[in-house]
Amino acid sequence: SEYRDVLSTALEFVFSRGLVLGWGFAEDFRRLRLLHKPLGPLMLRVRDVQRTASRCLARTRTPSLKLACADFLGRTLDKGEQVSDWTARPLSPGQIRYAAADARILFDLAWMILGVGCRPDYLDVESDTLPP
Repeated sequence: SEYRDVLSTALEFVFSRGLVLGWGFAEDFRRLRLLHKPLGPLMLRVRDVQRTASRCLARTRTPSLKLACADFLGRTLDKGEQVSDWTARPLSPGQIRYAAADARILFDLAWMILGVGCRPDYLDVESDTLPP
C-alpha cells in the first residue's frame, strides 16, 4: 500500500542517518523488521540505552526508564500516559508530549552514562531471541 511505502521510506531514512537510541530495543527491532525486512541491517546501529544503563548500574534486573532517569539524572519521568489508549486517533496532546519526552530523555541519559565512563551498547542480535 502507499501508506506502507511511505512509512518504509521514512524508517529507512531515520535508521540510516546519525545516532539512533532505543530503550529495550529488541522488541522494537522484531516488530520493525516484520514491517520492513530491509531495516534489519540498519537497525543494528541502534544504541540500546537500557542495556548500557543496566550494566552501569550493576543491577540484577533490567531498570525501567523511570528508574534510570531517577538514578542517572536525579529526576522523575511522568509515565501517566503509558497506559492510555494508543490506538485512538488522533493522539491526544498529552500522548504526543509523553512520546516526545520518552524519546528526548534517551539523549540526556546517554550523555550522562558516557559522562560516568560507561561505553554504549549496540543491539546484540546474537544474544537476543529474535525471529529469523
